[in-house]
Amino acid sequence: MEPAAKQFGDGCKGDAECQAGSFCGYSPVLTTDVVTTDGLCTKACCTSNDCPADFVCYGAGTGGNYCVSKGVLERPTLGAGGGGAACSVQADCRSGICDATGKCADTCCSGAQCASGTVCRSLSVQGKGTTTKYVLGCGAPEGTASAGSACEVILAGKCADGVCDNAATRCEEPCCGSAACSLYCDNTQAHGHGDIVTACTDSVSTRGAKNAGEACNASSDCLGNRCIQDLPDGPKYCSDACCTDADCTSGGLVCRPRDTGQGHFYLRCVRP
Repeated sequence: MEPAAKQFGDGCKGDAECQAGSFCGYSPVLTTDVVTTDGLCTKACCTSNDCPADFVCYGAGTGGNYCVSKGVLERPTLGAGGGGAACSVQADCRSGICDATGKCADTCCSGAQCASGTVCRSLSVQGKGTTTKYVLGCGAPEGTASAGSACEVILAGKCADGVCDNAATRCEEPCCGSAACSLYCDNTQAHGHGDIVTACTDSVSTRGAKNAGEACNASSDCLGNRCIQDLPDGPKYCSDACCTDADCTSGGLVCRPRDTGQGHFYLRCVRP
């Protein structure tokens, strides 16, 4: 008799142990703040409302957000307020974080997930205990520079929303796939702080026409500029950056952390 699938937050050693729709998140994904030897069953999320009760959306600073239990993150009480909503105490917020500005601090993938007067931008958000991560979160606009315009990581010229791409010194919008970008969706440093977020980029001059899941020969064939294969002798197919499974509906793909080299596990649309 096979053992029952493990639930969200249970310890795990592989994806197959976790219930459908979840996977096993190890330290390159959830960071050593949350896991050490074994992983935890989790799923990708945009906001804490995407997670089960008693779980919040943890901005790991590794290129994605993941559902982690409030106990592991030392957030004792969760409320109902979404990202950017007014708050007085931690318990007012679905994330369990009421920041110093009196706003609920929660992760986001787009401005549509933030309360009026706030935007989805690079933001210092509480991680575990008193640790902080620079992730995409709901906060008041930091500056006025629009997407595509020049920005400065430290000084004036900060972005109205999104992130100042440290490599290109240009404001980039959050994204969950390349269709929303003029070129493609990729991972970049959050305002030069070292933590990784997902935003539009134009670091390549052209992009292909094939959607995630379609057969390809080279990355230049693909809208997301990624042609991958799961096994050395397996078929190649187009992939793309993603935030949740909902971004990977074409070709029966799912959004999972994928080893992109040098120990980086970024969220990508891949075959289950």
